[in-house]
Amino acid sequence: MKIKTNSFTITQMPMNDNQNELKNIYQKVYVDEQKIEKSLVFAHSSTENIKTFLLHFNNQAVSTGRVRYIHDSNLAKIERMATIAEFRGYGFAKQILLHLINQIQSEYPIYQIMLHSQKSANSFYEKLGWTKEGDEFMEANILHQKYFFSGTRTGAK
Repeated sequence: MKIKTNSFTITQMPMNDNQNELKNIYQKVYVDEQKIEKSLVFAHSSTENIKTFLLHFNNQAVSTGRVRYIHDSNLAKIERMATIAEFRGYGFAKQILLHLINQIQSEYPIYQIMLHSQKSANSFYEKLGWTKEGDEFMEANILHQKYFFSGTRTGAK
């Protein structure tokens, strides 16, 4: 299937939103595909200092990512990067990631940016200027690696 991938939008999800689109992505990616326990995926955590973004393609939410600001450490942690399987390979995850980096660098230019990558996604982050730190570790029964962004401001849409 060939699709025109320049026709997408990225929007910040309002915190008072019913979150059905986000829950749909989480259900498909984390619960159905990766077999992570539903209780871990949908555990209620504080939304304080978190901004969640959705990428819509053809009026459907197909990719997401969020940033958690840890102000007392001058740190921004990118979390919950997910793209529905049938929409992978079109650059949507890259666009969400670049958008998050630009968001962080605009709001808090002195903050370090980090994330925990699932091992299967390590090369994706390395190609985009991320640097590995420390040893691999388990999170939600999946092998992860800590990364820090070592690049500069991006050219996201």
